[in-house]
Amino acid sequence: MNIKFITEKIHMSRGGASRSLHVLASQLEQRGHNVTIATINIGSKNQLPVQHEYLVNEIGNDSENILHSCGSIINYMEKKEKNTDIFHIFTPQFNFLGGIFKKKGGKTPIIGRLNNYAFCPNKSMMESQCYLNCTTASKIKHDVGDVNEKIANIPKYMFKTHLDPILMNQVDKLFAISPSVKQIYISNGIDPEIIEVMPNFIDKSFSMKGKKKALFDGCFNILYVGWLKEIKGVRTLIEAARKLKNGFKFHIVGDGPLYSELSNNSPSNVEYYGRIDNSDLSSFYTSADLFVHPGNWPEPFGRTILESLQCQTPVLTSNIGAPPWIAGNAGLQFEPKNSSELISQLQLLKQNNKVYNSIKKSIPNEISRFEMEPIIQKILKTYNELQT
Repeated sequence: MNIKFITEKIHMSRGGASRSLHVLASQLEQRGHNVTIATINIGSKNQLPVQHEYLVNEIGNDSENILHSCGSIINYMEKKEKNTDIFHIFTPQFNFLGGIFKKKGGKTPIIGRLNNYAFCPNKSMMESQCYLNCTTASKIKHDVGDVNEKIANIPKYMFKTHLDPILMNQVDKLFAISPSVKQIYISNGIDPEIIEVMPNFIDKSFSMKGKKKALFDGCFNILYVGWLKEIKGVRTLIEAARKLKNGFKFHIVGDGPLYSELSNNSPSNVEYYGRIDNSDLSSFYTSADLFVHPGNWPEPFGRTILESLQCQTPVLTSNIGAPPWIAGNAGLQFEPKNSSELISQLQLLKQNNKVYNSIKKSIPNEISRFEMEPIIQKILKTYNELQT
């Protein structure tokens, strides 16, 4: 098959979406398919992997604005349609363009990806009413701009609320990376019949990267890996650390806007490492007794949870979004922003070997749900069905 992915950019040092696309495209190439990734490059240029077999078409540049980029994508799809079996839109903000392509008479099957909440302008302010029904009024309320900026954005927010779902419902299939993402999009007007849960899959090479060495001492070692920003809930973890000084050590890996504030105001049992290269992360996971994902919002997925399970480290997550689904029986949960409940769960896992070992024994079964080959085959099955 000739498969063309459409995405904003490939930037391998910025989060899991680029890594996921790179691995998927590489796997499809290795199976004999012709894969091209078309990028727009708004705001910055691509940072491509050193080695890749797929083609990359830069159909935009970092000086283009979003409206011009949308036109470039439509033009690209119309130009390449005759030599394309599947268009796979990997950036959710561009899914509506697949609907426009269909409305204009395009025949090539379109798949869109749902890996974030493209309908909401401010993820840090998402709460239950917003993500279950993100109205135009909610979008305006959550806009951090001044009054003039909010007024200027009203047409965009009306489009997002009323027209975006209509156009997205024209595509052939939408791949949601977790059941929670699927349900949230359904509540915002997307036809459930076109949404299929298609999670990220594990990269088996990850747990083999780097030299395995014991990094931490004999305490009960708690690990966090990720961005240091409000929606990630790291403040809740630090609050727990202040009250758990005896026998607990907290290790914070990652960078972000809260790094200076948190690192300068944390108790002595919290250690910060900054950003660690992906090839060295597995040693952190394998050295930890527990990985904590304390998010405040409905995280669409949570690749760090998969990485922890790959390294046979149990997890503790907030009970919102996809993380509890990923962990399954290999983890416990607590209420977001509830440091008291987090403390109780940490104490339970440290003191009760029966509970801890039961969770750890569940890891192989839970991680098997994200094996690469079955998910790749499921993707290819959908590709083939859409062409018949």
